[in-house]
Amino acid sequence: NAAGALDVIYMNDLVRDHVVVDQLTGSFTRKHFLTTIENEVALADDYSQELALVSVAVDGMKDLQARYGREGFDAVMAQVARVIRGQVRPYDCIGRLDEDRIGVLLVHTAASDAYLWAEKVRTYVASQVMTLGPRTISVTVSAGVCGMMDGMAKEDLLGGTGRMLQQAIENGGN
Repeated sequence: NAAGALDVIYMNDLVRDHVVVDQLTGSFTRKHFLTTIENEVALADDYSQELALVSVAVDGMKDLQARYGREGFDAVMAQVARVIRGQVRPYDCIGRLDEDRIGVLLVHTAASDAYLWAEKVRTYVASQVMTLGPRTISVTVSAGVCGMMDGMAKEDLLGGTGRMLQQAIENGGN
């Protein structure tokens, strides 16, 4: 029995290392998304191309979880991810950054254009009616945008979006 249990643990770890798509949101897993960001940052730096990262968080995560449970919040995240996937180009990249954050890497996009894109997504999500079983709700999102500058690393880009997202949340969200 112990050998069988160890085999199961080993196989679970192996699958976790090679899974690329987050089952809940249909976007890249955090691990794969961070690797993609690192690769795109290096490419953009080598060829002096524009690159922007947008971090999108559902407002009031704790309230949503308290009211609808973890499953309800997961359903909201899945629907928000679906909306975001419908707003990106085929060569942009979407990934899960955290349990309540989705990252969008917009290649060949200046920070000002990424801000406009994020604003469009924000208003589109706010206008959607989401279904949670027999209930319908509306949610809002906040976004942080950071454009890449010469010599920036992946950590700088992630830190910039995180700071801007935190500022948006502190200013009331949405």
